[in-house]
Amino acid sequence: MGLIRFSFSTRFRARSLRLMAAGMAFLPGPPSFALTPMEYYNSLVAGGDDAGFRDGEFYRARFSHPSGLGLDGPGDRMFVADRDNHRIRVVYLNRDNRVETLAGTGTAGREDGPVSKATFNQPSALAFIPPDQLAVFDAGDRLLRVVDLRAGRVWTVPLGPLGGVWNLVYAPREGSLYFSEPAEGLLQRLDWKTQKVTTVLSANPQLPHPQALCLHQDRLYAADRDLPAVYRIDRDASSPPGKAAVNWVEVGKGDHIQELAGSVSFLYALQAGPIPLARILPESRAVSLATPWGFPVDNQNPGTEPLLKFDGGAPVGFAASPNQERKLFISCPGAGLQDIISVKDYDFDKWWKSYSRYGEPTPLTYLTDFEYPAAKPPRTFRILLVGESRVLTAPALVPGASPSGFNELHWTQDTLRTDTFPKKLELGLNTEASLRDGPVHFEVLVLSRHGLAPGAYLYDEVPLFVKRYDIDLVLVLAGKAGYEDYFEKPIRPEGIPAHDLDPAYLLKALPARIPPGTPARFYGLCRQKGFLKDGAGFPFWWEILDKGDGEIRRDLMEMTARPLRLFAERLKSMRTSTGSVPRLAFFYVPWRDWGPQDKCEAFWDDLCRENHLGMLDLSDSFNALKTGFYPINQPNCMRHYTAEGGNVLIARILGYYLMKQGWVP
Repeated sequence: MGLIRFSFSTRFRARSLRLMAAGMAFLPGPPSFALTPMEYYNSLVAGGDDAGFRDGEFYRARFSHPSGLGLDGPGDRMFVADRDNHRIRVVYLNRDNRVETLAGTGTAGREDGPVSKATFNQPSALAFIPPDQLAVFDAGDRLLRVVDLRAGRVWTVPLGPLGGVWNLVYAPREGSLYFSEPAEGLLQRLDWKTQKVTTVLSANPQLPHPQALCLHQDRLYAADRDLPAVYRIDRDASSPPGKAAVNWVEVGKGDHIQELAGSVSFLYALQAGPIPLARILPESRAVSLATPWGFPVDNQNPGTEPLLKFDGGAPVGFAASPNQERKLFISCPGAGLQDIISVKDYDFDKWWKSYSRYGEPTPLTYLTDFEYPAAKPPRTFRILLVGESRVLTAPALVPGASPSGFNELHWTQDTLRTDTFPKKLELGLNTEASLRDGPVHFEVLVLSRHGLAPGAYLYDEVPLFVKRYDIDLVLVLAGKAGYEDYFEKPIRPEGIPAHDLDPAYLLKALPARIPPGTPARFYGLCRQKGFLKDGAGFPFWWEILDKGDGEIRRDLMEMTARPLRLFAERLKSMRTSTGSVPRLAFFYVPWRDWGPQDKCEAFWDDLCRENHLGMLDLSDSFNALKTGFYPINQPNCMRHYTAEGGNVLIARILGYYLMKQGWVP
């Protein structure tokens, strides 16, 4: 990982030595340092608040009204029509978003020739033409220009002045460039090989002012400047040469649609209305965006500056990543902002609150998390954090009045997912990666099974998610010690309980459900020493530990460890997309709802050490820092960790030790 790099000139160093020799206090100037782009739900791609011109690192680069955006096939380069700088720029997404100028001198003009001498006049829209060309609309002169990336030259398409072109879209399969002219009511098609123009729509009553265009799944989509409907435009292949008979099919509705972009099965719209980002396909609905602070982005909230806001007066850059599903790029995202950002649509509104309550079944086919795409993004390290309710429950502290009249803090069921420590860990790791100039980004996915010991589901369920989501590290919260399942479920040939309950098996008398070997010895010892009594249920595992019996503790540890060992072996046979074996680690955090905390901690430490399982025991750090992070637990929520204190502290400690141990890049 990169370090902060100080750089001083020779003259500056010599002057510093003279000052120090003279006994004068000296403070160095600001350090120079490197940053990598932060990859998160909302992220800066390149640029800053103020208009200007500067190439270089993404955080120092400056634009002046960046408009049209286009991406090459692999998604390594983003091309930008930098309108008021009269330049065509490129953001190298595969080189930490470094920004360089492709063409244009900064002086408005229409000169063709080498890219170093060619001039543009307010380029506002562009499209990438595989394998190595850009089509650019110069709004100042209303000309269609071409940047030949391989030859390093610019030339003008001999069409003469066009109307007010809003969007350019290239359709590779038919070799056509489509462009919309909303003021003229035209949608036109340019055959890229013959340079002949055909009118597709003119004064059409359904699309009187065609404006936003995009190619989605090899189909052309268009939206009107004023009307809400979005149409799929199907060109009739049987139409005679020189004609462009088309059919159009309404696929959804929006509200003052500015731009369109498609990502896998989703078609998105940027809008100048009250809902700035919406899905059109597969159904028309608003898209919610997330913040890490316990509330989703809300353009109607007067207390926060809108993340996205468009006035509809000029084209805005809008493109979908070709290699990251549901990741969208947007230029000039807000009033006066001169940058390019990315946002992700992971169904934040649908999964904003932790929907899985204690005792409710969770479908085995779903994560208990946001809708992360199954395909792992490039340069991403994925963690699957597994545990019981503590990984998914972050009770908020809400002022209220107790019956006695004293103010109290009580638990609200509306647990917000971003308040949990896995989400805080994800934010913290990505922040550290950016500040340290790290090589990768992080996604922390959550699989929670309320009230269950890890051994009850690790072996059967977790491998499904490791494979589906290409997981690099499985991180398991050491929770309950599992032993009850040995007496409530049939035993499989592997010597561990079956995954699912069998009602018919539970109808058998308890003596008929006692497996041989360790479970039988454990049961006999517990009966002999009075831990299990007729008609009483099984005691909690920490109550057994509190008895201090070494033999019973040994058997309890073996029953708990057996499915964990089998899971670890199963994980060794799996491979990530890069060919590496997914790593497995456990971590322990004290929970005040358990009685003898020191004994519970020692139990898990010994179990992991004796079974060669990686372990992070956070007890000492948690105890040392918990007072400073008060409040940590909420007593009337079974001592779950509070959103404000406990979950933030756990995420901070866990992230620190994951990096210190080298378990994450």
